[in-house]
Amino acid sequence: MSARRPDGAVDLARRRAIAAAGGAVLSSALPWLAPAAHGAEEPVATRPIPSSGERLPIVGVGTAVIFDYQDDPAKQAARREVIHALIAGGGRLIDTAAGYGSAEERLGEIVAELGAKERGVRDKLFLATKFSFDLPRAEAEASLRSSLRRLRTDRVDLMQAWNVTDGGYTLDLPREWKKAGLCRYVGITTSQVRSYGAMAKVLAREKPDFLQVNYSLGALESEKTLLPAARDAGAAVLVNLPFGRNSLFRKAGNRPLPDFAAEFGARTWAQFFLKFILGHPAVTAVIPGTDKPEYMLDNLDAARGPLPVRAGFSGARPHMAVGPAARASKVPAMSSRGGMKAKTVMLHGHRMSYRTVGSGPVLVLIHGTTGSSRTWEQVLRPLAERHTVVAPDLLGHGDSAKPQGDYSLGAYASGVRDLLAALGHERATVAGHSLGGGIALQFAYQFPELCDRLVLVSSGGLGREVHWLLRAATLPGAEWVLPLLAAPGLLNTVGRPAGWLGRVGLTPPSDLREVWRGWSSLSDTGARHAFLHTLRSVADPGGQRVSAADRLYLAADVPTLLVWGERDPIIPVAHAHGAHAAMPGSALELFERSGHFPHLDEPARFVRTLLDFIDATEPAQVAEHRWRELLSAGAGRQARRRAA
Repeated sequence: MSARRPDGAVDLARRRAIAAAGGAVLSSALPWLAPAAHGAEEPVATRPIPSSGERLPIVGVGTAVIFDYQDDPAKQAARREVIHALIAGGGRLIDTAAGYGSAEERLGEIVAELGAKERGVRDKLFLATKFSFDLPRAEAEASLRSSLRRLRTDRVDLMQAWNVTDGGYTLDLPREWKKAGLCRYVGITTSQVRSYGAMAKVLAREKPDFLQVNYSLGALESEKTLLPAARDAGAAVLVNLPFGRNSLFRKAGNRPLPDFAAEFGARTWAQFFLKFILGHPAVTAVIPGTDKPEYMLDNLDAARGPLPVRAGFSGARPHMAVGPAARASKVPAMSSRGGMKAKTVMLHGHRMSYRTVGSGPVLVLIHGTTGSSRTWEQVLRPLAERHTVVAPDLLGHGDSAKPQGDYSLGAYASGVRDLLAALGHERATVAGHSLGGGIALQFAYQFPELCDRLVLVSSGGLGREVHWLLRAATLPGAEWVLPLLAAPGLLNTVGRPAGWLGRVGLTPPSDLREVWRGWSSLSDTGARHAFLHTLRSVADPGGQRVSAADRLYLAADVPTLLVWGERDPIIPVAHAHGAHAAMPGSALELFERSGHFPHLDEPARFVRTLLDFIDATEPAQVAEHRWRELLSAGAGRQARRRAA
């Protein structure tokens, strides 16, 4: 299978070949699609923005991951051709975000370069960007100023509040910017089903100009909720992840297009998937990401010619009409995570849940306490482009069993080893977040022959300090207090976690969301017992009591990357500096805008950092005699320190 890049960047010749092959049908006809009447080829179609009537081409381009790079003339030239193809092909819409790493800056450079060759380029474009919805006012205004500077413009067309998770959120500040002429429209975005309820509340109350939401043949949930809510609120709809992070291309495989695709002008799988989305009358435009101009032109072709007629959208629960060429079978099973449904394996009589995707060298992702494999959702697919990614739910967490048993770091590390063996994997690069970092360290210590590389993300086990909430949970009697604090009734009463979690120092959006999600999981008795056993095995009321600091020298021959958020309120960034100094040859990457979850706060940068590190290093080969040498050298250093 050929390598793919985010949303749509697959080999175009292969797309064309698949489209031309004819024969069998992917879904034996996807029964919701009814072909519209044929018509002559026409310019790129446009649809009106409900709040103004301004018409917008129905296919644009997104910039997440693809436009996030530094000092790469070849990539810059290729991305410039993508934007040129967008304009030449009749498109206007470009979506970016302050949180997309360097994407805004690269896009601003490209627009300026094109504008130097042809006047009026900026005026031809509809630039949409985003800011984190829960930033304090001063930081939000600073984010806006930075976006305008990076994009080299004095006004963006659309400013969106990014990944809104609070149903009480208001658009007061963005509307001030709109009134001041700093943006023309305001909107809200999400790409997570769990946020749909909050988004619906904001849509109904605030009535933004735009909603941006994920929607594809593999993720239909928004049809039932947010698309009808957007229609009722009079909001234009931009669709992100229309290819489900390329999962739809993987589903299609080498199969030809269904026969009826020709009746609405789809000549490639990309056009087929995009035309399906654009057949929904609530959708204004789609914004697939792509890194080659020919892919951009291929996507734009979905905006030409007829679209499939999809009947029954007068109510909130749409149904698709069956076309004459359609067969009666159902769509292939696709989850909202692009096929990333959890699998299970029995280890020592206990169920272990895990997610795995991709092919290539094995990369294990280990979550933190009260977490699960879902914490890696935003980075799984990009990493799987080049790796076999395995993300377990540790025992006592997520969908795995929660037995009475050993919840020490050693037991967890052995469980990861056993899972890899059960899946037939011999070695792996092991990455761990928070508690998972401590487990990754323990894995490298116990099983050095299995560890290619070590990646520590806001890792535990590197110093004494830890947030007081975790220290408090180790106090005697916590087992009696936690059931009360984690009771569903109390959680529902509190309602908005940002308030009290913010008062204890958890302010970045991912810190709030993930800590709240983890806290909510403790209403389950088994999860609560596992949490207390795990925490008390590594910490006490004074802080972390298990430290790898005295053994970090053993990692001298293991390529090690430390990733930390500079705004981490749970484990201080000083631990990263200390570990980096104690591990000569290690790499340290600090994420300035991130808290305790850098892989969620800045996922594109996290993926790039991790892949670059793997590319730049060779897998460790720690022979037994070398292990003895390291131990002897360490013992000598400790003896000299005692003598001094």
